[in-house]
Amino acid sequence: MPSDHDSLAGDLIRAVEILGEVFEARGVRYALLGGLATMLRGRPRFTQDIEILLDVPQIALPGLLDDLVERGFSMDRDTVIRQFVREHMTSFRFGSTNSS
Repeated sequence: MPSDHDSLAGDLIRAVEILGEVFEARGVRYALLGGLATMLRGRPRFTQDIEILLDVPQIALPGLLDDLVERGFSMDRDTVIRQFVREHMTSFRFGSTNSS
């Protein structure tokens, strides 16, 4: 039986794969940052999130977010857009909003 750690790692990997697929399909430039980037470069590290730097025009953001929701991400699209425009930073989840 997989552990919670194994399940989380699998979810993170799947989320990164989906993000990459959506960004590539839409021509969005991006960079993977933080603990997951460090781990993928060969330095073992436990992380529970993904940090990504995006270069995306504001006008393209709603369609990008719609694509991510269709692929399994959970978010309040209006809140994410507002945060991205005002603070240049936002967050959302992969999977159900009921997961902890």
